[in-house]
Amino acid sequence: MAKKPPTKASVAEPTVDYLSLQETTEVLVKHFGYHVGLYALSVEFKIAIGQVGPSPNELLPGTMVGVSRIGLLKADKLGPHVVDASEVNPSPPKV
Repeated sequence: MAKKPPTKASVAEPTVDYLSLQETTEVLVKHFGYHVGLYALSVEFKIAIGQVGPSPNELLPGTMVGVSRIGLLKADKLGPHVVDASEVNPSPPKV
């Protein structure tokens, strides 16, 4: 018995909300609970080489690049994508 195609209600709508590099850095500073220091976004890539193509008869030498993880790097000075943790995630007031 053939499967029915998914109904419109079951198909996920594409997301069009994006974060800039600086916004992503701010989210990570808050996620990790940093309150002091300068931080820049770090992106780690994995690169593979091999035969790639749309079909076995159309393979060509090529590369594939994937993002394997993101994180934060301590920065020495402010820059276009560096955030100050004390500004974006201030320490809670002491009671």
